Amino acid sequence: MGFIEQADSIHLTICLDVFDQAFAPEVSAPAAAGLLPITH
Repeated sequence: MGFIEQADSIHLTICLDVFDQAFAPEVSAPAAAGLLPITH
């Protein structure tokens, strides 16, 4: 049995510093060439 299957809940965090500064301008370390939050 895998770890996720044994857990009652999972806490996931995402550091906003990885997103491009155009989408997250007020983070502590904005990335000029960061990830783009594109949805399809």
